[in-house]
Amino acid sequence: MLVIGLLIPSCRKEESLNIKPFDFGKTSTDMRFITNSVNNNNNAVVTIGVTPGSKYSVQITDIAGESVASKGLIADEVVEIVTLETKDLAKGVYDVVVIDINGKEIKQPINIK
Repeated sequence: MLVIGLLIPSCRKEESLNIKPFDFGKTSTDMRFITNSVNNNNNAVVTIGVTPGSKYSVQITDIAGESVASKGLIADEVVEIVTLETKDLAKGVYDVVVIDINGKEIKQPINIK
């Protein structure tokens, strides 16, 4: 009886899972600030140099390092312009942080008026 119990599970048909690998995008070779400013609509406009096909996160963080605005980006061009809504943020100095898929980050201050 014990032998039959061990053989039955091995005779079941295996169901293969059709799992597609996660696409991390192209490896980033360039990530730099070109400009950042706040426009008349009180939105942060960040211009960055990036690698086409790479994935990035563009964030505005407060003094404690907490993200208060963010946007994901898959770069199409070597220069990308990202607009983040900041109208609900208190006036002050924040950081603009850009992080690539490998976790490398660059940071630059921005003044929200």
